Amino acid sequence: MSHPFAAAAKQMVAASLGIDPGALSADAPPKPEMGDLAVGLFAAAKALGQAPPQLAAKVVAGFAPTAELASATAAGPFVNFRIRRDAGMAWVARTALAGGLVPQ
Repeated sequence: MSHPFAAAAKQMVAASLGIDPGALSADAPPKPEMGDLAVGLFAAAKALGQAPPQLAAKVVAGFAPTAELASATAAGPFVNFRIRRDAGMAWVARTALAGGLVPQ
């Protein structure tokens, strides 16, 4: 996913764990009730030599809401995020008005 919310989620996880955000990916979780974005911690676990669920719990314990992200929950080897609705709607509106949401 390429939008500011995915970047914010990856940056938040990377900062919490002291790793490069480029090693992470943010995708939609399999069920909407799980959140808006899921960041898998498999690469981080390999780099840090720790179990992904343990790292997810660490990330969530240190989470504080941001301008982009409202909440974070640990789900096994993933950290699931909820996007702040006001920020999400503002991004969609700005991007649509700029022609960024028009299929090419």
